[in-house]
Amino acid sequence: MEQNTHIKLLIVDDSVQHNAAMMSVLKIKDVEVHSATTGNQALSMMLRNSYALLLVDVNMPEMDGIELVKLMREHPEMMQIPVIFITGEVQDKEKIFTGYEAGAVDYLLKPFDPAILLSKVKAFVQLNKNQLLLKRLLMEKEELLSRIKDQNKKLSYLACHDSLTMTFNRNGFERELYSAFENSKRYKRKFAVLLMDIDHFKVINDVYGHDHGDMILQEVAVRLKRTLRKTDYVARMGGDEFAIILSEIKTHYHAGNVAEKIIQNLSKTFNVLNRELRLTVSIGIACFPNEAIDKTIFNEKILLRNADIAMFRAKQKRNNTYEFYTAEFSIKHRDRLIIENNLKFASERKEFFLSYQPKVEIDTSKVIGFEALLRWQHPEKGVVLPGQFIPIMEETQMIVPVGEWIMRQVFERYNAWQHMKSKNIKIAINISAFQLVNQSFPTFIHALISELNVDPTCFELELTETAAMNDLLEVKDLLFRLSDLGFAISIDDFGTGYSMLSYLKKLPIRSLKIDLEFIRDVLCNESSEMIVRAIISLAKNFNLEVIAEGVETSEQASFLLNAGCRYAQGYLYSQPLLESEVDAYLSGAMR
Repeated sequence: MEQNTHIKLLIVDDSVQHNAAMMSVLKIKDVEVHSATTGNQALSMMLRNSYALLLVDVNMPEMDGIELVKLMREHPEMMQIPVIFITGEVQDKEKIFTGYEAGAVDYLLKPFDPAILLSKVKAFVQLNKNQLLLKRLLMEKEELLSRIKDQNKKLSYLACHDSLTMTFNRNGFERELYSAFENSKRYKRKFAVLLMDIDHFKVINDVYGHDHGDMILQEVAVRLKRTLRKTDYVARMGGDEFAIILSEIKTHYHAGNVAEKIIQNLSKTFNVLNRELRLTVSIGIACFPNEAIDKTIFNEKILLRNADIAMFRAKQKRNNTYEFYTAEFSIKHRDRLIIENNLKFASERKEFFLSYQPKVEIDTSKVIGFEALLRWQHPEKGVVLPGQFIPIMEETQMIVPVGEWIMRQVFERYNAWQHMKSKNIKIAINISAFQLVNQSFPTFIHALISELNVDPTCFELELTETAAMNDLLEVKDLLFRLSDLGFAISIDDFGTGYSMLSYLKKLPIRSLKIDLEFIRDVLCNESSEMIVRAIISLAKNFNLEVIAEGVETSEQASFLLNAGCRYAQGYLYSQPLLESEVDAYLSGAMR
């Protein structure tokens, strides 16, 4: 049917005079009135035009109005057109019901009252306009939702893929590695992780330039994909380092064979500026399961670490070689056991303490909050940073009692900080997923709030992205309960875990924190810049605040502000402060 900006009406009456009389009344702006004198003529006109309303005479020769309407209701393009019957007879109820059953929406009696005719037609015209408007709005909504869906797909892709090589990035690789690790444990399948570094790649960048260096990395990625099976995964972890997951291998010898093929394929010449260039690589291999390793403390991150240790050993030997991780490489593992043993007595000896790093509004440097950070004053090693002991505490469940100690310390200290209360400054507390899934945690936090008489709206709970996803079903209800109490929920280290959009809708999240890994090289690494921009855009789409961690330079701060990030924390503003330094900092004495 043809398109027209006017709304069209059709009068069907065997009397030309009646048609003309009604057309003279129905002179409405933006309404085009047509007429037909037979049912067949009306059907023909309806096939060529879209009508908003039909005025149909009931009694016509050859085909009466009721028969016409019945035929209309069988045609997909006519069945929805409203029909007003026009009749010169005072019909009984039975005939009126027959007309309504045929599809009529109203009746008019001849001789018709012009005012009534005009009023009824105008009502249907307005109804049609409303329907057209609603249809247009629904179409626009569908188009908008489609665009948002496409944008979210792009953001999800960018969050886990390297924009240069179109392989997975570290984010995506860690997700696939976690999946491979869990499947291996569940189905008793062996798999391997290969970590590969191009030898002396910095020299290539210096000699040929970064653009040609990037072209070489792209070709390396292509050759790696050709070497691997479709069930394997390859990722660019950063710089010239690549990681590979070999799924479902029968023995560790298979991983060695693949490493040899990779070395062989990458040893073939690369053409750079019409010169032939040959690469050498070093590859570290870690397999799981590995009987030489204590499985009770094993996880996918340790597997990747082991591959890294093996790669380092391969680099020490010679170019174009690979090395398996073995028990002899476990010096770090022994160090870990020493740390674990010392941690068991750290609380008892009161070796833990808290420091507080400010969060600021970038454009004004106004303090909006603090993050409470756990530190360990080791009697021999001095201050131990959290990255060296918190993972061990989580693996051994020591994080649960220590986490409760942190909350008590923060709540008590906040009550003493009058400056914070008066300025409505929040304190963020890092919460481990192990605390949230602990059955006693809800009882503990309710009792602590009551005992210390604290206002939960003054605090923010930060949960790492990977922890949120790993235990989503278990922590979801509790997070909602904590949110209902007044705690703000934040996702820490966003971008280093799954970066799945679904949990942003499923959890009561108020803010995202961009991991310092991306902020550190956001000005010099295109992938980091794209990820940071994507996270900021994602947060905006979900109406979430976004905070950048690890901001150390004014250039980084300017980039973040221009990209739409309002808040940051890092050494540009302040190093973590001792409890005794917080008041002085808030009063401006330390800024």
